Amino acid sequence: RYVIDKPNAVNWVVMGMSRVVREWTLVEEIGRGGMGVVWRARHQYMAGDWAIKVMRPELMDDQESRERFLSEAMVLSTLHHPGIVGIQSPFIQDGQLYMPMEYLTGISLDAALKTTPGPWDPGRSVEIITQVADAVGYAHRRTPPVVHRDLKPLNIQLTDGGIAKVLDFGLARAITDKSMTATGTAVGTPAYMAPEVLEGVRATPRSDVYSLGVILFRMLAGRVPYDLPDTESSLHAVFMAVIRGIDRGLPDVRQFVPGLLPQLAGLTMRMLSRD
Repeated sequence: RYVIDKPNAVNWVVMGMSRVVREWTLVEEIGRGGMGVVWRARHQYMAGDWAIKVMRPELMDDQESRERFLSEAMVLSTLHHPGIVGIQSPFIQDGQLYMPMEYLTGISLDAALKTTPGPWDPGRSVEIITQVADAVGYAHRRTPPVVHRDLKPLNIQLTDGGIAKVLDFGLARAITDKSMTATGTAVGTPAYMAPEVLEGVRATPRSDVYSLGVILFRMLAGRVPYDLPDTESSLHAVFMAVIRGIDRGLPDVRQFVPGLLPQLAGLTMRMLSRD
């Protein structure tokens, strides 16, 4: 057992290959994102596996990044729903931010769609989107409403137990919160963003509904409702392709799935309505 000093980061207590911080043992890295690294962890007293998101050390001095990380913790601490990832109390150790979270099995919807692009079975698609919509609707019914703002397949986990979980509330905001996103600034993932958000208007619960519509369209049709450039293209190119697609008018999902029930097709396109 010994201590490793890391400049501008945390002092880890290392036991074998594990790392101990307070009452948590970080066993192995299981994921990386733009904001942080996620570890599978064990607690000194609470049984089972947990996940801990650790903010990247190089972002600790960036005020906006810290605000987003802390915002996710604050938002998740108020949301208690089986379809939303749960958290324990976040903490700061040696200037580093930690957020203990529920450990989830399974794979992301994004990974599942890459493995099996689709079209997916409508029943399975409806099952997933219903679970996600129930969780997002719960957040929308809070006072004030909480808007996710970055719903996409990567932020939906399909657990081994058959439950779809909504993740990554780092961009989520209460409808009255004016911090971090000024008018004229779009924050999110272009292919799943509502038209008004792409134009710089503040997101509302309806904006999340649009994002859910794009996700449902992708599952049902095996593609998003826009003609996107290849995967090596810039974010700007994706942004422009989405804008052009919206301006032209989105294709009816039945163009790609002719036998789809009219009620389900109609629901999908109402979710994608510009109005």
